[in-house]
Amino acid sequence: MSHGLSVKVLLLELEVIRLKMEEDMKKSKKILLVVLAIVMMISVVACAGSKDPGTDKGNGDLIPVKYVLPRSLEVLDDAHVWAAVENGYFEEEGLDVSVEQSTDGTSDVRMVSFGQAEFCIPAPNNLMVAREAGMPLISVMQVDTRNIFGMCVRSDSDIKEPADMEGKDIVLAYSAWTALFDIYPLALGLDPATDINYVVGGENRAQMVELGQADAVFTWEKEYQLWQAQGLDLRYITFEELVPGCANSVCATMQFVEDYPEIIEKFGRAYAKGILFCKENPRAAADIVVHKFPALNLKVDDAVASIEGLVYITNDADTEKHGYGWHNIDEWTIMKQGALDTGQFTEDIPVDEYYTNEFVEAFNNFDADKVAEDAANYKFK
Repeated sequence: MSHGLSVKVLLLELEVIRLKMEEDMKKSKKILLVVLAIVMMISVVACAGSKDPGTDKGNGDLIPVKYVLPRSLEVLDDAHVWAAVENGYFEEEGLDVSVEQSTDGTSDVRMVSFGQAEFCIPAPNNLMVAREAGMPLISVMQVDTRNIFGMCVRSDSDIKEPADMEGKDIVLAYSAWTALFDIYPLALGLDPATDINYVVGGENRAQMVELGQADAVFTWEKEYQLWQAQGLDLRYITFEELVPGCANSVCATMQFVEDYPEIIEKFGRAYAKGILFCKENPRAAADIVVHKFPALNLKVDDAVASIEGLVYITNDADTEKHGYGWHNIDEWTIMKQGALDTGQFTEDIPVDEYYTNEFVEAFNNFDADKVAEDAANYKFK
């Protein structure tokens, strides 16, 4: 059997296992660990045919870099990335960045482990689960410096605070998202297996709540504001105080960190410029993403609240003190303990081995005044 065919067969077998996982959501966390372990075993084979980002030139002299999201692409969440693209910040660093979306909420970490993408942006507990399964991933840039997660309910719901989730139907996009949500009922002293009824709703999960088909929907800063802008009558309940940790960060493989530190520096520096652009002019960032994704059917002013949410979660005391990309060990410790409590993984890796702050200085080595000028002088479409 040829190398290419072997990889295809192995990947097809993995997909069969993943589909079977969907049949029993209550067992999904255990099955997910098995799937991730299988993925890692075949990733060495799959990566053998991957491109070398240090030598392969995609668009002229630019180095192609793929960045994969853990969710949908056509949303407002990534305005900082599109602002960096719009203003040429990635090109200035010599990078040709493409962005793709996850197909099931966890394929982002698999793609990076396969060598099919350079960067992904998982939540801390998803990174930790992947590490226990053998995926050699490490966080290189903290993006969401606050815990971004919460839930939305109908405006007339009697659910007023996180503790009211007991006994309720909580709708998720994918069954794998139980790994993300379980932390919160446990923090309340609840048992996710018996006190929460999970429902998988896919891309229309918010509509299920509005129609009364579920009690609450798992969501986050930036996303819920988009739903409200689209006319959904939903009220947000944050989990930030319940679990005062952090959220998603840019990750790469440890081998990539060793082999291509300069690409990480370039990507993170352009990324940081995009975050600062959003902070300096949220309305300009809204204009960029609304015109990039006309199917959102939003006016610029309707999208500003989501961008302001982005600014809130990407800027805090740590970014003021250390700059963009800094990992806070206390917040990561909180997230690790929450994930351990859920039984998602058992390996007690020291928390500071999940991330590195070695690139923070390079990420912030740019002319902030020039970015502020770009934001101030933005020409609306």
